[in-house]
Amino acid sequence: MARVLKIIGGLLLALIILSIAIVLYIFRAQTIDFTNYMPPKIEFCGEEITTEHIEHKKLTAWFKANQKGWEFSPVSYVPNYIYSSSDFRVIIDETGMVVSYKEGTNFQQVTKTANTNGLVSKCD
Repeated sequence: MARVLKIIGGLLLALIILSIAIVLYIFRAQTIDFTNYMPPKIEFCGEEITTEHIEHKKLTAWFKANQKGWEFSPVSYVPNYIYSSSDFRVIIDETGMVVSYKEGTNFQQVTKTANTNGLVSKCD
């Protein structure tokens, strides 16, 4: 009986360690180059902007400068300033950014706490 309890205890310990490893892997900081995901046309403030618009250029430059430190996020966010297309959505506030993007057939969502000055502007 004692041997069975030791085996069960060992299996539970292994299961706990494996669960912690999986959670740490899923919620690790990632490096993502969103310039590869940025569509050439994206909606902002009810208007379609292209790569020629200053807003598109600023967002692309911000993504180039902020490739590291993205973290997986399963929660929903209240939108402030949104850039969106069918496969790509960006929510910006003064303290960071949330990006939902299509990878294959699934959508991923990541967040980054960073200075977004210059990206947050009022819609007219």
